[in-house]
Amino acid sequence: GAPYPLVAFSHGSYGIRFQSVFLMEYLASHGFVSISPDHERNTFLDPDESAFGVLVERPGDMQSSVDHLLELAQRPGELLTGLVDDGEIVAMGHSFGAFTSLVLGGGRWSSEAVAPWCAEHPEASLPCQYLDGVSDDLIAD
Repeated sequence: GAPYPLVAFSHGSYGIRFQSVFLMEYLASHGFVSISPDHERNTFLDPDESAFGVLVERPGDMQSSVDHLLELAQRPGELLTGLVDDGEIVAMGHSFGAFTSLVLGGGRWSSEAVAPWCAEHPEASLPCQYLDGVSDDLIAD
């Protein structure tokens, strides 16, 4: 039944590309090509808590990985040649990966919307720490 739909998975903050291998294998066994890249400087192997850039870079990581896979699927003689549908592509993720997927789908960062929650939760996670350094249009571009 080739070509098969493509699902791109984004791991959570300080996760790794194979944290949800059970899910990727399940999707693959049900007719999807699945891809799950590491997000540099945001895995448990290379954590960089000072790098707010990971907030901005994660969607690009996903897009680059998908583009590379689609390129390979067009080359004669490659493992996935002719197997990947380059039409609609699904992005999904866990935790921070879900945020990454929402951005890929057109979601926008809104510091105005996040600020009240962060004020009520001073111990909160990375996005709250980035409020002063991230403009609302930075992530969507």
